[in-house]
Amino acid sequence: MKRTSRMLILALLLILALGASLIACDPADDSPANTTAQAVTTEPTEHPATEPPETEAPATETPATEAPETTAPETLPETEAEPSLMTVVDMSGKEGTDLTAHFARLSKCEVTMVEDEAEGRVLRMSSKSIVTVGASMPAAYVEMADLVAELGGILPATTEYPYLVMKVRADVWSRSVTYYGGTSIRDAGNMDGYARVARLADTADWQYILLDLSEQDKDLTVLYLNFERGAAKDGEYMDIAEMRFFATKEEAAALAPVEDVYPIVEQSPEDYTLKVMSFNVQTENGTKVDFGLRADMLRDLLDELQPDSIGMQEVTVRWIEWMDSFSFNQSYAGVGEGRTAGGEASSIYYRKDKYDLVDYGTFWLSETPDQVGSALPNANYPRICTWAHLRDKTTGFEYIHLNTHLDHNGNNSSSDGRALRTAQVRVILEFIQTLPDVPMVLTGDFNQAKTNSEENIYAMFKNVLGLGEFTSSTGEKITGSFSDARADAADTVGSDAWASMTSSWQEGDKYNPGKKPIDYVFYTAEDFDAMVYRNIHYHRDGIYMSDHLPQYCELHVKVAAAE
Repeated sequence: MKRTSRMLILALLLILALGASLIACDPADDSPANTTAQAVTTEPTEHPATEPPETEAPATETPATEAPETTAPETLPETEAEPSLMTVVDMSGKEGTDLTAHFARLSKCEVTMVEDEAEGRVLRMSSKSIVTVGASMPAAYVEMADLVAELGGILPATTEYPYLVMKVRADVWSRSVTYYGGTSIRDAGNMDGYARVARLADTADWQYILLDLSEQDKDLTVLYLNFERGAAKDGEYMDIAEMRFFATKEEAAALAPVEDVYPIVEQSPEDYTLKVMSFNVQTENGTKVDFGLRADMLRDLLDELQPDSIGMQEVTVRWIEWMDSFSFNQSYAGVGEGRTAGGEASSIYYRKDKYDLVDYGTFWLSETPDQVGSALPNANYPRICTWAHLRDKTTGFEYIHLNTHLDHNGNNSSSDGRALRTAQVRVILEFIQTLPDVPMVLTGDFNQAKTNSEENIYAMFKNVLGLGEFTSSTGEKITGSFSDARADAADTVGSDAWASMTSSWQEGDKYNPGKKPIDYVFYTAEDFDAMVYRNIHYHRDGIYMSDHLPQYCELHVKVAAAE
């Protein structure tokens, strides 16, 4: 028992000694908790157990405050560099990187990397499994944020860098490129009217195209990209060499010039020729041909003909978006309003670089022409006439272009329809009396042939051509003063080729190019000589822009009218 007690006592003494030692090593109670952030004290804490043995002082003493030397590790761990803002995405990028992985939801196309002599590795979008031209839509979603991160960068904010410029080369049937941005594939897929369009120049060389994302109100991370909308054939492609982001349109324009205008040909009064068109472009109803292809075909015609003014019918809001953003270049401006709110317009587009717009307006073919949406009895829809008074910026020559679309009156008898259209024409002729006395052209879809089966001219056209008169609402006797450009032109189409509906030109039961036209260009004969008239039978592999054909004429201005 005594031995055991002695051992217990010794154990207790050892525990007490150890506790005293630990207390002596603790920092003071009022020391800050984050001692690791504090500076080293001026004098080291002395402790007999840790006091170093005396050594001979070196020739140059080291201050007591200097921390003891530590041996650095032979190699430090690599710190990953912060990604930088990437304003240029070069598709040659990192060799071996498969950038195609960032193109998702491929539709009727495939994406591959190919080698180019000048640009190195480039990304190719090519059409695939196209069955019918006119309904095809080779497209993909580009996961831009992931693509840029793959190349070691950060995607710029679209709100600060709103213009994306792509260096591309294309072998395509149609020159339209549609695009839309969003924060996800679902978001980028909600495209409103597909009106964001870039246009490829007609060249096999590399070119820059400008994608305007300035209307985006959020940062872009996914880009919807479709080349050759509605017009692709198998194996056609668009190569992408680089994508560039810029803060301003001016910077982007340095690579992709945004000026797109036609040359202005100087004309003297003696040789002044006016080029005029009429075209019912057909609404989106009744045709399966995509707007992208139709707009591209219309641009082809404008490039070739470069009319001074063109009267258009059945111009819907979506047509206006496509024409303003794609078909008509910066040489043109348009006027006109819908026959009802958001309804069809009979727009007039004119060369704004060549002509000043003196005045313009739209009136309704009714007993109250100033009342929006008004119509004559028996009319299927409210009908309108739009006009534009234009003055040549150089010569001062003035003319008024009027454009209309008369009622088809399909719910009534043909005699009632003819009577209605005659009344609508009389509203136009009466309104003309309020306009300035300058040369005029009248274009439109009149929904009626000029003559019956016995070649007798209908009353409506007698009024237009000055072969008959009527009493206006004010009791005045009025008759027209127009001539028919198709009938009068020195170089014109024959009666076996003047049908203005495309159904008359399509092989089958309705094939009859000699069927009488319903689209016309009229002009004031005292002011012009009709020189050329064309019923433009234009299609691509049997695909037409509309159920109507464009009508084109050239009118030589008589010297007296030009002065």
